[in-house]
This record gives sequence, structure tokens and C-alpha cells, in this order.
Amino acid sequence: LLTLQLGSSNMEQIYTPQEVAVKLRVSYRTILNLIKSGKLEAFRIGAHIRISESAIPRYKESNKQIVPETLAALNRNR
Repeated sequence: LLTLQLGSSNMEQIYTPQEVAVKLRVSYRTILNLIKSGKLEAFRIGAHIRISESAIPRYKESNKQIVPETLAALNRNR
């Protein structure tokens, strides 16, 4: 876990893809796919991919509408 300083007083945590995968309870590969597709914002520090703390709730908010449709599909398959 790293901390990124934005401006003079704002501190924001930054995470590795592995850490975000654990937080969201998905696989590391899923996180990489989300980054590659542009759905989850990330940046590089050298060869390392990092994700800012603020990118996680933005991703979750932008994907909220999928949940009811997904639940309905799951219920149909039972």
C-alpha cells in the first residue's frame, strides 16, 4: 500500500492490482482486464501498475446499473 500526495495537503492511497482484487473480491486477471478495457482507471510508475483509492468508488458507481440485470439473469437460471 502506497500513499500518493496530490497537491499540498491531500493524501490519497494507491494500490496494486492485487490489492484491488482482494478489496473487490475478484481475480487479479479481472482487475487487469478492467484496466485494459478502460473501466478502471490506473497509472504506471515505471513498469508497475497502480490504482488510486478514488478510482475504486468511481468504478463501482459507474457499474451500479449492471447489478439488477445480473441478479435477474441469475434468478432465471435457477
